[in-house]
Order: sequence, then structure tokens, then C-alpha cells
Amino acid sequence: MIDGAGHDAVADVAVDGGRVMGVGNGFGVAKRTIDARGKIVAPGFVDLHTHSDFTLPIRPAAEAKLLQGVTTDITGNCGFSPFPLNGDEAARRHGIFFESTLTDRWCTLRDFTEDLQDARPAINVAPLVGLGAIRLAVMGEARVAPSARQLEEMRAVLARELGAGAFGASSGLIYPPGSYAAKEEIAALAAVVAEYGALYATHIRNESSELEAAVTEALDVAAATGCLLQISHHKVFGRDNWGKVNATLSLIENANHDGANVCIDVYPYTAGSTSLAALLPPQELDGGEQALKSRLANPAERARIGRHVEESSFASLDTVLIANSPSRPQLTGRMLSAAAAEQGVSDSEFLLQLVELDGRDALMVVFGMAESDVRQVLTHPLSTVASDGWTMATDSSTYAHPRNFAYTARLLSHYVRDEGLIDLPEAVAKLSTWPARRLGLRSRGELTRGAVADVVVFDLDNMSEESSFEDPCQHPKGFEHVLVSGQLAVDDGETTGVRLGSVLAREG
Repeated sequence: MIDGAGHDAVADVAVDGGRVMGVGNGFGVAKRTIDARGKIVAPGFVDLHTHSDFTLPIRPAAEAKLLQGVTTDITGNCGFSPFPLNGDEAARRHGIFFESTLTDRWCTLRDFTEDLQDARPAINVAPLVGLGAIRLAVMGEARVAPSARQLEEMRAVLARELGAGAFGASSGLIYPPGSYAAKEEIAALAAVVAEYGALYATHIRNESSELEAAVTEALDVAAATGCLLQISHHKVFGRDNWGKVNATLSLIENANHDGANVCIDVYPYTAGSTSLAALLPPQELDGGEQALKSRLANPAERARIGRHVEESSFASLDTVLIANSPSRPQLTGRMLSAAAAEQGVSDSEFLLQLVELDGRDALMVVFGMAESDVRQVLTHPLSTVASDGWTMATDSSTYAHPRNFAYTARLLSHYVRDEGLIDLPEAVAKLSTWPARRLGLRSRGELTRGAVADVVVFDLDNMSEESSFEDPCQHPKGFEHVLVSGQLAVDDGETTGVRLGSVLAREG
């Protein structure tokens, strides 16, 4: 048994009434006994960085989460959340690349909570509110600074959602319209987050050549406001930039030494995934996708945008895999460079064709991170491990990054068991206790008396990822039992249909 607080012991865990009744020995006869000899019993994993708020409403069974031991998802990251939005076209396009078939958007967190709770999710959800969504709701898609009235309206909307139980707010500073926000605007909103004692998570403005400046911007916001700061999926793209995490980790350590409260999260892969449109200069998406298509219809503008993509994108185009193209499904899983060569066009022109046809529905998996950087962030004492994924099905028609199915299995089987990079108690804490504490989830993330009985039992010796970049839509092996609120949601490696998840509210 590993309790999540660093303790490793041979012990029984007694569960009753949805709670852990005790950890030790001598609990007597139970209605159901799980023989976990030779296995690991741990707190259910808490995924600190997900986008499942765009998928759980239509995929509430959450098999891809349960079958890797995850019992709680933190949603609303990277500035995206399906609230607080109206039902207009711009709102429906917000976050569409996470799940194109979810057309619903909600005006408030309360509305979203009611509908998701009615869908009976199999896992718990701790929602953040996206600052990109708030900006879209108040200001639309314009690349302009907010007026004093608009800024106060955004602050008021944020305060309303934090008061309704949101665990914090997030920014996505590479994604329009969040990318249009200057540091002063972000700080004015982060100050509201600080007033509520909540978390501010940020997908920083640059994760390649300007990584240090982007981290410094986030740290300046934390210093100015006193907010709890989470730097999301900390990494650096591009061979020329490898090793820069040495400097940024030092910046973060120094900020904490000076009184800030800053942590980071990381996924255990050297590839990321997002919309192909993220490779374009953010200003080219001013006015939405129709405005972009108008620009691309002008040959001179098209050439200019293509040159910018080649020279200034955060990732080299020869590292891009096409994950989804609704107009050209035969390209799924192909490298963009190979597909472009077959068409006899440049990589940048082929990228523009895909974005022109599919907009933000065109997705990519992008390689270009150094394994040494990933390992350094994984082992850092300020890091937790998160997926940056969402709930998916094994029969998905789109290509899936393996992190959606196996990020916990990769950490445990590869980096803990095979590589010995992290010891098992610390890895469990990075997956459960530390993210729970970061969110203020006092009753989850540890196996202690009185805690909510979210529990995972796994066989580390026989664990395998199964999901790979070549064949990603596969569940891992080794997660034998998962309890959510004391009931078996996974039993002998199979989901049971039990769906006792809840939309949680921030305590206090």
C-alpha cells in the first residue's frame, strides 16, 4: 500500500460508505475482499491538466481515464472551458478541436455542472474557468485591449464563477482570443483568482525560442498578485532550444524562494498535440476562421503567412503528424512533410491548405522535445504529472496522442519500473497527492481514515502502456481495480458501468 503521502507499507485498506474507514490490519470480515498481494494499492489518480469538460458530456463513462487509474480530472485548462459562453457561432467554435461533436456551450458553471451531473460521469471533475472563454464572452474575437468597462466585466464574470465553486482560472496565451491579452490584463484577472485563494494555471505565451521570457511573464503575474501559479505542461520545443528548462526551472525556484507559490506539471512524452492552427501567427486568426480564409485567398497574404510559419512557428514542420483532417481523413497518422511531398507542395503550403479546409478541426501531434528535458522536469520536486488529454474511446475516428490512454502507465512502467528515474512512492504522489493538494482537495489524494474512497489497485510488475504513437487507441494493462466513492468502477481490469463521479466545488 502506498498512501500518497510518501508512506509504503504492507497493510489492509478498509472501505465503507464511500470513505476509507481505516488503513492497517484486523478489520474483520468484509462483504467483498480484493486480494492485492503483490500489487500496489494507491489513491485514485488526480489528473491536474485535462480538457475533459469538452468530452465528458458526450462520453461520461470515461473508460480511458478509469482504465489508467484516474478518478478525478481537473478541466478548463489552457484558457478553454465550455462556459461562460452563449450559443453563438464563435462560442460553439471555442474549443471545438477537443471534440467536434459537442456543440453545447453553457452560460455559467452552474449550468454546466447541472448538465454534466445529469450525464452521470464515471469520474470526478474539478473545473477551472478559461480566461479565453471569458474574454470571448465579453469581447468577442477582436484583437484589441479591453476598455475599463470590459475589464471590470471580465473580472465580475470570473468572480461569479469562482464564487460558484470553480477551482481557479486558466490562460492559453498561444490561442486566440486568450493570446490577445497583455500581461496587465492577465494580472488584473489573476488578482481576482488570488482574492479567492484559487489557482491560476497558464499555458505560457511561448514554449520554444522565447521560453524564458514567457516564464518570466507568468512569474511577474504571480509576484504582482500573490496568486497560486501553475505553469502548465512545462517543456520546450525545437532542437535549438533544448536545455532551456535548466534556466526556467531556476527562475521558478528563485521565485518560490522570494515568496511566490509556483508549481509545474508535465506529461511524460516528447510530443505534444493541439490544433494545426496553433502553428500560425495568432494575429492571423483575428476575426475568426472566416477572416483567416479571406487572408489566405489573397496570394500575397498567403505567401507572407507561409513564410512566417516556416520561420517562426514553435515547431519545425517536419516534426508534425496529422492527427485529424475531416476533409482528408486518409491523412490521419501521416507526417505532414511526407503528405506535402506527395502533393508536390511545400510543407507550409500544405499546412495552410489543411487549416483553410478544416479550421481548428485540423489537429496535429508534434514532436520536437528532448528526452533529457522531459526527464529533468519529471524529476523536479515542484512537478506533478498530468496528461493534457481528455476522455476518448478506443474506436475514435481521430488519431489520439497516447497520453489520452496511458500517461499514468508510461510514468509507472517506463520511468519508475524500467528506468528507475523516480521511486514509486514519489511517482504516486505526483499522480495523486500533490495535484489534489494543489487544488485544495483535502479529502482526496491520500489513503487515510475518512478520505473519500477513490482507490486504484495496479500490478506494476505486469503493467504495459499498450498505447503508442503507431497505435495509440489502446487501453493499458495492469490497472486491475478502481474505486470511485467506494464503488468498483473497474473490477478485474474491466469497467463495471458504475458511474459515481461528481462535479466538485472548491472548498471554502
